[in-house]
Amino acid sequence: MSSGGLVGRRVRLVLARCDQTTDLIVIEGVVVHETKDKFLIEADGSTRVVEKGWVVEIRPI
Repeated sequence: MSSGGLVGRRVRLVLARCDQTTDLIVIEGVVVHETKDKFLIEADGSTRVVEKGWVVEIRPI
């Protein structure tokens, strides 16, 4: 997944919780750091590691 330089930007991530697309969660936060397979997202006063493989959609907001 190519993020197109989202570090420092506020984004909305839609994540799958399992292999099904019916079990989704949404996270809104700032992309603090990105590696080839993970995002570090700051949201709601905490920092969360998100594996890119679980990301269904990512959009700047």
